[in-house]
Amino acid sequence: FQIARYLGIHPADIDGDGATEIPVPARLSVVENGEEMWKIYWFDYDAAGEGEQSTMTYHNLTDSWYLTIPKEWDGRFTVVQDNIGTGEHATKFYSVSGRRADELLFTIYTLTGDNRETLATRSDRIILRRQFSAVYVLEISENYGNWRYAVAADELSGRFNAIVTQWSTGEE
Repeated sequence: FQIARYLGIHPADIDGDGATEIPVPARLSVVENGEEMWKIYWFDYDAAGEGEQSTMTYHNLTDSWYLTIPKEWDGRFTVVQDNIGTGEHATKFYSVSGRRADELLFTIYTLTGDNRETLATRSDRIILRRQFSAVYVLEISENYGNWRYAVAADELSGRFNAIVTQWSTGEE
């Protein structure tokens, strides 16, 4: 059996195959500013208790979203959080060179201020999702296309998911 750190991420059918996967956090290879960032490996288990990794994600629980990560990216990216200002939070994805962040690949912005629509429509930004109180946008850096592991912008956008809070009365 396996013991994993609890980060508030619950078992779910993360890959949509009809089976519930179990989240197992692992530190990203580079720690920026002393802040530990985590990737999440999702495991399918069979009746004998044998696990097999099915998916990897990066979860931003503060901003209520996650990104499904291509397997080829494992060990080749890191994430840095940046509070740009009131109502604008940036999650920056970097390539990794040795034990340090290298080139900025792309940024996912969570926009919550009164001017979120104006900020969302800046040039070179792709709207990922609009919600009542937030707009999520993607901004791809000019270096991203040169990264060996880059995927197309529409595929990257398709890997973005908002986390929807499930309400429960506590009664079944």
